[in-house]
Amino acid sequence: MSQSRPATGPQRLLPAAVEHSVNDLAIRVCGGALVAFAVSSWLALLSWQQRDQAFPAALKNSKNLLGSLGAGLSDMMVQTVGIACVFALICPLVWGMELLANVRWIHRFRLKLIAFVASLLAL
Repeated sequence: MSQSRPATGPQRLLPAAVEHSVNDLAIRVCGGALVAFAVSSWLALLSWQQRDQAFPAALKNSKNLLGSLGAGLSDMMVQTVGIACVFALICPLVWGMELLANVRWIHRFRLKLIAFVASLLAL
């Protein structure tokens, strides 16, 4: 006769401590990517010039700190949001710092998203 075992659920591939460490590392990498995006966007905006306004012209001879990609990115941000895009980059910077520090100043993501959209509309 066969013996039946109680169902214990799926077995884990990694121990719980290693799984937690890998998850924490992935969250911190995402936070670092958000901070890097915000800082690089600010650098691109810092060196934005009106001569680089057309995207094909930005590919040829741009004087942007981040090259042609930075010229295209900064021109797109200035054309869509205007100079207020400098302030619009504060939210991704704060979110990235939250993920890096593993601290939540605002706990609900939905509330963060609503605050971000409201701040963009207010600008």
